Amino acid sequence: MPLPPRLKVAVDRTMISMRSVFGGSIVSDIPGVKAVYRRFRNSYDGQYIDGHLMLTAETELGDISYNENYERGPRSVFTSLIASGDTVADVGASTGLYTLPAASAAGPEGEVVAFEPSDRVETLARNLEVNGYEDVRIENCAVSDSAGETEFIERKEPRQRSRSVSLDEYFERPPDVVKIDVEGHEVSILHGMRETLAQRITDVLCETHPEKCAVFGDDLTDIDDILSEFGYEVYAVSDDGELTPTTASGDKQRCLFTPASDTGPPE
Repeated sequence: MPLPPRLKVAVDRTMISMRSVFGGSIVSDIPGVKAVYRRFRNSYDGQYIDGHLMLTAETELGDISYNENYERGPRSVFTSLIASGDTVADVGASTGLYTLPAASAAGPEGEVVAFEPSDRVETLARNLEVNGYEDVRIENCAVSDSAGETEFIERKEPRQRSRSVSLDEYFERPPDVVKIDVEGHEVSILHGMRETLAQRITDVLCETHPEKCAVFGDDLTDIDDILSEFGYEVYAVSDDGELTPTTASGDKQRCLFTPASDTGPPE
């Protein structure tokens, strides 16, 4: 019989706390304790990042985990863009490193949708559950220029196929903030959100991958052309969260695409 949701969250939190206390200590080697510890150790491998519990994803390609310093600057910029009640799209959500703070910032009146085509989606769902964000919608699919089917890259594996949607088709009104981290498929996603960009209300945090874009036959200069057409500015986001004017067609980088303003980038 499954545990009630609130009780399950409490149990998960307790187990992770126990793992952090007992793991690597002499206590975990005590006969009896050692056997119990081993049973839940792998299921509760994780840590706190900005107040959220993040469990390690065990995938066919190896474990995926993060620490509190990973992309700290870009994460800070991302959450600063989100106001209570906003609609947020996390494209390439992985296990929820950006989804969790988005859910916190948007609050119960907001709407957060996490798109993840890989098997990381299982850990993403569990991380949302453990942290009490049951209202976040998870879409186990890719985002592209149109609905149908598309290819995506999962780490260093060959290209894989997934059901796909476009942001223009998915949302009835443009999301307020979008995060894109899709290992080279970013050009197609921008093509699939032209109507969204035309409204000039959406801020986009996007990691660009010039070499992986080339795998799909795309060129990052297409992103610069699209952004210029709709009056957007591009800023490089440093590890410290500093914003510097740039173009999307440079080296691999984390960029902020924001509607052009006389007052400069968002603060």
